[in-house]
Amino acid sequence: MRRTADAGSVLVEMVIVIVVLGVLSALGIRVVHGFSAFSSTTSCRSDKRNVQGAVAAYYAEHGGWAASMDALVTAGLLAGRPAGGSYTITYDGAGKVTAAGACT
Repeated sequence: MRRTADAGSVLVEMVIVIVVLGVLSALGIRVVHGFSAFSSTTSCRSDKRNVQGAVAAYYAEHGGWAASMDALVTAGLLAGRPAGGSYTITYDGAGKVTAAGACT
């Protein structure tokens, strides 16, 4: 009989450990999701500032606004068009840079 009682207590302990691990993993997923959203917002704001800096540099070098974001890339002021999965950076050709999506 002693052996059966021990087997039952081990089963209860295993269930408790599984429940605790489930709760901890659920909390961990929420934390990771929060970091992901924060990094996307930060990346968007950084890309917007980079494009604004490139627009200002183009204006200073050429005495006028770049026609498009591709002109900023061609001039070597941007490495490439910003490509965020959850946001979009646009340039209107008249000095105005806007962001939509994760930046807001």
